[in-house]
Amino acid sequence: MSHGDARRQRFWRWRRNALRRPEDVAEAWVVLVLWVAVLLGGSAAGVTTVLTAQQTFARERAERRPVSAVVLADVPAAASEIRSRNWRVPAQVRWIAPDGAVRTGRAAVRTGLPAGTEVRLWQDGQGLLRPEPTQRGEGVAQALALGTVSVLAVSGCAAGAGIVVRRRLDRRRLERWDRAWEAMGTRGHRATG
Repeated sequence: MSHGDARRQRFWRWRRNALRRPEDVAEAWVVLVLWVAVLLGGSAAGVTTVLTAQQTFARERAERRPVSAVVLADVPAAASEIRSRNWRVPAQVRWIAPDGAVRTGRAAVRTGLPAGTEVRLWQDGQGLLRPEPTQRGEGVAQALALGTVSVLAVSGCAAGAGIVVRRRLDRRRLERWDRAWEAMGTRGHRATG
């Protein structure tokens, strides 16, 4: 099979021929629209998600500041040595807000800390404790991961819609074939009967 023959076979739904059915034309248009939706919609969703995530992470870095807090009560040690290295539990802490007010609250700290230990936490402009802001490199990786997920979500939705439409078109094709076979069978039966 030559290259030209392969291309003609691939695009047979777009050319006029006696075997082409209305469902074939509809399917060709559906496939074209879905590819455009995946390429343009997926790209737009991915880029928008990446930019939005990066802006959110940058805003976190700009708004949150580190604060030194004091653990108010002994923090129990972890149940196992493996967990104790980075295991965090809620503990009562005290810190100074940006307006100079002394605040107390609960924050996740490492296990096994004695009362009076200073820990580094993060607060927003109102002095409320917040999670540590996402660092630039980690933010880029997370933004790209979120962008990829949004591209896959758009592609998955388009593929799902394509499957539904193509199944309906297949059902219509089969119904037309059944009617055509019945008509041939009826005609053939009269001719031989």
